[in-house]
Amino acid sequence: MSGLTDFCSRRALLFSKMVDNSIAILWGAKTQKRNSDSEYPFRQDSDFYYLTGFNEPNAVVLFLKEAKCHRVILYCLPKNLEEECWTGYRLGPDAAKSVLGVDEAFAVSELKGKISEYLLHKTAVYSLWGDMQQERQLNGWITELRHNARKESACPTQAFDLRSLIHEARLFKDAGEIAQMQRAVDVSILGHQRAMRRSKEGLFEYHLQAELLHAFLEEGLLDCAYYPIVGSGANGCILHYNANRDPLKSGDLVLIDAAAEFQCYAADITRTFPVNGQFTAEQKDLYDLVLEAQLAGIAAIKPGNRWDEIQKAILNTMVPGLIDLGILQGRVDDIIEQEAYRKVYMHGSGHWLGLDVHDAGAYKVDKQWRPLEPNMVLTVEPGIYIRPDQSIPLKWHNLGIRVEDDVLVTSVGASVLSQQLVKRSEEIEAFMA
Repeated sequence: MSGLTDFCSRRALLFSKMVDNSIAILWGAKTQKRNSDSEYPFRQDSDFYYLTGFNEPNAVVLFLKEAKCHRVILYCLPKNLEEECWTGYRLGPDAAKSVLGVDEAFAVSELKGKISEYLLHKTAVYSLWGDMQQERQLNGWITELRHNARKESACPTQAFDLRSLIHEARLFKDAGEIAQMQRAVDVSILGHQRAMRRSKEGLFEYHLQAELLHAFLEEGLLDCAYYPIVGSGANGCILHYNANRDPLKSGDLVLIDAAAEFQCYAADITRTFPVNGQFTAEQKDLYDLVLEAQLAGIAAIKPGNRWDEIQKAILNTMVPGLIDLGILQGRVDDIIEQEAYRKVYMHGSGHWLGLDVHDAGAYKVDKQWRPLEPNMVLTVEPGIYIRPDQSIPLKWHNLGIRVEDDVLVTSVGASVLSQQLVKRSEEIEAFMA
């Protein structure tokens, strides 16, 4: 798991990429209201957590790259026993220095009085440009400094987006991050297994969601990586379905896309299985095709192969299969070139995975699909979703199938972090028997 040394190494890398005599300012997340008198559970901003490991709200961290030294200064909520009685324990500035390894720490209320000192005579400022609230705050500080100092040279003259420095680093996972993601995956597998075992006609989609949450919470993982998708029957054709309230019917499939989060790191797993534990002939044919396409996509993962080669491998397997089943008509090359497959497979092969479910990192470099490299983590998740369509035989209507796994790029190929969860059709039937 990530420790203080890991966070310090990430900060050192950030400093190495910053220009001389510059400052980077990063705001942490704030608590968010759910309704008039309650709040959502707090979840730290991913970039902020990546560099600090600090998981309390309303904090700001400064990175000062100066001629004689590099300084990390944290502003956080102060200790206040009366407030902590209501809202919980706070680390406080005094303990933050040793626990988080920062150079200085102060109460966040003091930042306004000190920010001019940090900005004065800096040549450049880094921040997450595009966040309107943060931009207004930072522009206000710089305007005030310019007014008080009465010298243009007293203010930063260059502005850079901090994402360009942090997000490329986040794309490559260290050993601690991989271990955290594996823990999230392992617990997510337990949830999927519980849902498969309980599935039967007469229950509702939310009963399977309850099994997922039971497994996550029982293992001490209090947060889902995203709101669970439990779509049975036609609901499986809705990619981001999350009502999870319809009854399970024998003869239908159920698609579950759900995963836990461990220490802010996400898993992301999808399985599709029969409500009653037995695939019909049509369901099995289509399911086996999706799985074959997924396995082809995983086989394309190795250092040097480009991101788009995964999707190409999926399509080169999926499209001929869809033609053989009578779901698509035409020549394979034409269907792929014209993207005619998108009426039943409308998304890409997957995405980066890490602190965010759709994690940081560019998919293209210099307008070219980037080559895969060791320690990248991504999902592979082809799917087929057949809504009622006159051009498709009725027997395929309302079938939604997706198979998704989490994959680590290694020095020689791919390591499927979620490989312990059954996915071959015969294995699913045996597991659910």
